[in-house]
Amino acid sequence: MNRIFIHPKDPTLSQACITGDTHLVRHILNTCFDVGNLLSQQNRDGKTALHEACIHSQLDCVRLLLEAGSDANALKRGDWTPLMLACTRDNIEIIKLLVNAGSRLDLKNKDGWNTFMIACRQGNISTLQYLFEVDNKVSDCVSNNGRTPLHTAAINNQHQVLVFLLKHCYVDINLRDVCGVTPLMDACRLHNTTGMMLLLEIGARSDILDKLGRTALHIAAEAGTNECIYLLLTKTGLCVNSKANNGMTPLHYAMRERHEAAVSTLLALGADIAIKDSYGRTAKILSDLCRNTKPILTKT
Repeated sequence: MNRIFIHPKDPTLSQACITGDTHLVRHILNTCFDVGNLLSQQNRDGKTALHEACIHSQLDCVRLLLEAGSDANALKRGDWTPLMLACTRDNIEIIKLLVNAGSRLDLKNKDGWNTFMIACRQGNISTLQYLFEVDNKVSDCVSNNGRTPLHTAAINNQHQVLVFLLKHCYVDINLRDVCGVTPLMDACRLHNTTGMMLLLEIGARSDILDKLGRTALHIAAEAGTNECIYLLLTKTGLCVNSKANNGMTPLHYAMRERHEAAVSTLLALGADIAIKDSYGRTAKILSDLCRNTKPILTKT
């Protein structure tokens, strides 16, 4: 059970919405002389009572606040709307109430995330379907750092979301974010083998380079995602000894991070332990420099 924290300086209406005390909410709304000002009051985080009711999934409180005229598009700190907060919870009824009350799906928070991207991160398929039905353009969202709903689903291991996006939405599966990272790279980094294979099957390119000159194989090696390493080398044309901008091969990355299983897989599939990076370091030398522990390899 989640613990509820109520700050003593929060407005009374907000406190009532946090706990779901509909009797108190109704009493406050019925006895207040300036309901408009009351509904717009913000706490230290910039949240109104409606924000609190949404984040705590208090459906009846949300209904009372909206009926009283609460602003469905009010912004809290970070430019989060009540609808965005509702999308972090699996409560489709609150989301429908907000949309029917005029909540805008196209608004973005300070990071450039809209409601659809937030729902992708949470893995709420029913929410995604509803938002897409209301306005299918909501899926065409790119955050401030160039990330898409597909990136979000891949890095959060949300397989059902990936399937939904690829089936219903127009997505560029090879779109790179500001760091040059693709959804495939994200899947490899997060041990999302199922997502990685799905992306490869529909045409994701494994040879795309990020801003550091790394392929998905380098990313998988650095993360120690052993199964991804094996599949990339056996299912695609990636070179096991390809070099990033710094001259490091996938083996360098795996050795540096002490991923023994990944090192074994790379060696079994042809990794050259004698290759040097731009600073003249073999994978073993780099590993010894980075960690004051027993080396994985005993020879260069």
